[in-house]
Amino acid sequence: MQKDALNYSLFAFYFLAVIAVFSVRDHAFFWDTIQLGSKHAHWYFDHRFQHFFLPAEIDSGHPPIFGMYLAIVWTIFGKSLAVSHFAMLPFILVSIYCFYRIGELLAPGQSIYLLLLLYADPVLATQSLLISPDVVLVCFFSLGLWGILARHSLLKCIGIIGLGLVSLRGMMAGLALYCFQIFHTGALSPKAMIRALPPYLPGGLLALSFLIAHHVATGWIGYHADSPWAPSLEKVGFTGFVRNIGILVWRFLDFGRVFIWPALLILWFRRGKEVSNDRSWSLSFQLTLATILLLVPSVLLHRHLSAHRYLLPIFISINFLFYQLLFCGNRRLSPYRKLLYGLVVTGLLSGNLWIYPKNIAQGWDATMAHLPYYQLRIRMLDYLNENGIPLQSVGTAFPEIGSQQQKDLQSSDAGMVEKDLSSQSYIFYSNVMNDFNDAELQELEQNWEEETSFQKNRIFVILYRRK
Repeated sequence: MQKDALNYSLFAFYFLAVIAVFSVRDHAFFWDTIQLGSKHAHWYFDHRFQHFFLPAEIDSGHPPIFGMYLAIVWTIFGKSLAVSHFAMLPFILVSIYCFYRIGELLAPGQSIYLLLLLYADPVLATQSLLISPDVVLVCFFSLGLWGILARHSLLKCIGIIGLGLVSLRGMMAGLALYCFQIFHTGALSPKAMIRALPPYLPGGLLALSFLIAHHVATGWIGYHADSPWAPSLEKVGFTGFVRNIGILVWRFLDFGRVFIWPALLILWFRRGKEVSNDRSWSLSFQLTLATILLLVPSVLLHRHLSAHRYLLPIFISINFLFYQLLFCGNRRLSPYRKLLYGLVVTGLLSGNLWIYPKNIAQGWDATMAHLPYYQLRIRMLDYLNENGIPLQSVGTAFPEIGSQQQKDLQSSDAGMVEKDLSSQSYIFYSNVMNDFNDAELQELEQNWEEETSFQKNRIFVILYRRK
């Protein structure tokens, strides 16, 4: 009976995933998905897959497989936003199934608690609603992890191959899984570490082959001096390093995650004897340690590599740790543990309501608070069209700069341009834009007129006109 209930829960999650994707089927490409999804896919689609490597102006150093995948899907089913969103659904469903199976391995019969916890996380939930390569990364990360815990070499191999092909961070996540296996099995001798390698070799060799071929073709790996992303990848000094530590701590507390840390401490100290008698919790601790060791250094050493989605494998691992501490030693939840779980899940869900003052930048692709923007954006575009205001005459900031075709997949290649308050007559601003500095916001509010504005659930868009 319990197994049937769990199967029903799994199918309920599948159903909710389909409904969620259907509900956002008209949402435009947003934030980094414009670059990593739409622009890459358009290149392959428009050039009929005649080239493998991307042109320098849109090549961000990652394997271009995600863009190729979208372009293939467009070729088969037609180029539309709905097709693009539903192209993410297989990866979402595989992730849910893998998380379910991992939950059964960590705490049999309790997988529903893990699924609810994971998808209460605003970062994972929001990325799952975007046309994002991180949806693919999470899919193959969960598949590889399941392969390790289930001692299934083929699953592990497929997971590592997928991680190696999706992005540079995917490669690092694959290496983190290898380190986790070493920690987990205690295979710390050189011979044991070599024996653990075979399932990782195909993915590792594919990733290495891409990096070598990319270097031969372009002369660089990761980024180059003239890359649009070069400033983000600049190495930082001591001051920048300390600043990045502060940002990293913020990321670990942001969007409701602040609730999980006291809960972990309470479980650890209140259930000390049970925890010490049941070492199963150490699996998730080792996974958390491996992901932190592999993913955090790049965040601390570079200027702007601290986006929430970059830390998804770590966030997932921390949620696994909470789940295992919740159930270790006793598979039944006492009233206080149910209360603790409920508070953590509610706290994470509340992260989707966190909107900072407009002078504070936040990760809009990591919270569902941004969802009203799509409708507001369409209303503003309609207003511009109805009033004969050319898009090229409107200044704005990321993510609205550039061709509408890259965002909406429309036929028009027109788009707004990068803001220049000294020369432009119109400025489009929204609080989902982080690239307006304090001086520019003050200038707009004091010396420009508000032509029109739209607002919903504390998300707003404003068209300013020069006085």
